[in-house]
Amino acid sequence: MYAHQVVDDLKMVDTNDFSTKFAKSEIEKMIKNSVKFHVGDLSNGIQKIMADRHGEPAFREESAIEHLPYKLCLIDYTTQNVVLAPGKFKSSRHGILALDSNTTLVLWLFTYFDIVGRWVPGPVFYTINKTIGSMNLGPLLNIYAELAKPEGEQALKLQLEEDNHEISVFNIVAMLLTCKNIVIETVIPSEKLNKKRRKKGKTEIFEYKTLNVFLPRKSKSSGDLGL
Repeated sequence: MYAHQVVDDLKMVDTNDFSTKFAKSEIEKMIKNSVKFHVGDLSNGIQKIMADRHGEPAFREESAIEHLPYKLCLIDYTTQNVVLAPGKFKSSRHGILALDSNTTLVLWLFTYFDIVGRWVPGPVFYTINKTIGSMNLGPLLNIYAELAKPEGEQALKLQLEEDNHEISVFNIVAMLLTCKNIVIETVIPSEKLNKKRRKKGKTEIFEYKTLNVFLPRKSKSSGDLGL
């Protein structure tokens, strides 16, 4: 649902800010080629997830997943009226780009900061061993390397704490995608609207998918899952 916004806002980030020369173009290409999911407003669900985890990491041995149904996925959602961490800028939209590569998952995080009105890539990316649930992170933006120098392991810990809710959401959605009572529906964007966007040089709105959870005698759309 928000993939086109992420791509357009990435164009505003200087290529030199990325830790490798081709990172920006590669990420833009992966977003365009990904299967996109929108799972609605998770404001209530996020608060419950963080309360249940008590600060523990999102990926542990017992939560390891086997695979995603697609090699490249982009999952986005909203968190209206939720302050995720004291002293942090309000962020009402979130995106997670996931690459499934046999035994590992690689995650890139994107956040829409209300105060600046645009999407910003997270300073790190995460590599997850699907077999044992272990997780490592590496620098995506050069600013992370600068921030990590004086504080070392403490900077890593703080980054993990800040990103834990997004990784937790990814973990839950990834498991939902393998459930038998989940039906995936595709939303096709308006060609008329995309035609106008092409004329203005903007990224086209991509088609995206939603999840419908079917329960006995009633169903509930992922637009208000609440996890």
